[in-house]
Amino acid sequence: MDLTDKEYYAKGRRGIVYTAKHENEKVLIKEHNPAADIDTLANEAEMLKRLNPLGIGPKFIAYEDGKLIREFIEGTEFLDWAQDKPTEDIKKLLLDVLEQCRIMDEANISKEEMTRPYKHILIRKNKPIQIDFERARETEKPQNVTQLCQWLTSTRLTVFLKEKSININKEKLILLAKEYKKSYNHESYEKIRGVLK
Repeated sequence: MDLTDKEYYAKGRRGIVYTAKHENEKVLIKEHNPAADIDTLANEAEMLKRLNPLGIGPKFIAYEDGKLIREFIEGTEFLDWAQDKPTEDIKKLLLDVLEQCRIMDEANISKEEMTRPYKHILIRKNKPIQIDFERARETEKPQNVTQLCQWLTSTRLTVFLKEKSININKEKLILLAKEYKKSYNHESYEKIRGVLK
């Protein structure tokens, strides 16, 4: 693959990340961190290939020589993005994230990053894009919607949302999440959506 202008970007527990240019577009390259016990890049590549057609995740470009190459997302983390946004825009974005979680649940894929997704959701042009799928897995009991409900009822987020005139009924949402977990049906999901509207 023709990659140019490769530059070091960041280092995590599992991977070392670079940016580069591919066909005049900025891309992100993930390489396995030798200090990590497990190489999760093949799994992340597979998950992106499955989720991209569902409208989720950065665009998968290639997985070769043990390296994952995907679209680079120029975006802002949720709390930074929401600082100066009106209430309705924040609600709309949270509903968008919830819908993505529902889609992943229906695809039997659990992302495993949704209880504290501050760094795992980047907002670009007012649209949330989920990143970092190395821990995602296939399961008959996915937890995306229920984990997002945990985040929505966390102290840090509820305090912030109250400042934005968004008051989430914590007890009600927790009960609805438990109900949803029993059946994963559309009716129980719509009740959760109703709390955010």
